[in-house]
Amino acid sequence: MRRCRDAGRRGDLRDSGGASAGATGRGHVAVTVSRRALLRVGIMAGVWTLGTNGVRSIAASEQPSFVQPRLSWGAAPPGPGLRQHTIARVTLHHTGPPPWYGAPDAAAYLQGIQAFHMGPERRWPDIAYHLLVDLDGVVWEGRSLAVAGDSATPYDTTGHALVAVLGDYDLQHPNDAQRAAVMETVRWLGVRWNVKAAMVGGHRDYAATACPGEHLYALLPAIRAAL
Repeated sequence: MRRCRDAGRRGDLRDSGGASAGATGRGHVAVTVSRRALLRVGIMAGVWTLGTNGVRSIAASEQPSFVQPRLSWGAAPPGPGLRQHTIARVTLHHTGPPPWYGAPDAAAYLQGIQAFHMGPERRWPDIAYHLLVDLDGVVWEGRSLAVAGDSATPYDTTGHALVAVLGDYDLQHPNDAQRAAVMETVRWLGVRWNVKAAMVGGHRDYAATACPGEHLYALLPAIRAAL
């Protein structure tokens, strides 16, 4: 079965492998935003605005507070070729192999992924994923949710919100902070775009791949039950 390799080569991202798979050595802050709270602060309003390259994006004020904007990790501007879409599904990915244990830091790691995706090996217009979760459960904004993501496997990503967890979850195990962050991210997407539990899946549900890794894929029943 094919394995994802969307984070680039090990040397490209200077993976250190210097910590155990289940720990980061840093304090974890679990995200505990309820569906009712999301609705109360008006996230459901979801105003679309016109951004660079004529691509629509969600206004920063309409993002949930736990999502770190592209600016915070130094994202490059997207290139041409983005495809508008409307979200109807949520699909879980991981970025490995290789594993990622926190070095380089999340911002540098995301920059490396974006450079790989936009570079000669992939030639995509931007980082492939819409939202990415690091080892501390911090959720980072990737590609605009207004446009379809990309995949190195032959499945149509139109309509899919791609949520990627940084690392290789055939080898690593998601920690408590990551589990909470993935749960709340998928819950927000479900509320915002009326995505039902049956429309939440993993990359391997649509293509011959091990992605998002056995240990991350195992979380899907609990994620669906929370919608």
